[in-house]
Amino acid sequence: HLTFTNFLHLGGEITHSEYNKATAIQFVKNYYEEEYKTVAMGDSENDLPMLEYADISVAMGNGVKEVKEKADYVTDKIDNDGLYKAFKYLKLF
Repeated sequence: HLTFTNFLHLGGEITHSEYNKATAIQFVKNYYEEEYKTVAMGDSENDLPMLEYADISVAMGNGVKEVKEKADYVTDKIDNDGLYKAFKYLKLF
């Protein structure tokens, strides 16, 4: 009942097959009865289900190619104020 997600051949993540970052977003959307839009930000393969399920998906500039291809918006690298720039782009502050 486990899933292994590889991270650029540097390691990986083991998660329960029934739960992932997308199921967490689904839980929040159900709790708020989809009153709000969800935003997901990620950089690696383990973020793909979450990015696909969220209403708005943002890839970090340092992210892998597959993540950038799935995202609605690609921001700067995490160590070059990528989160700040994404929040600004999305007008979250």
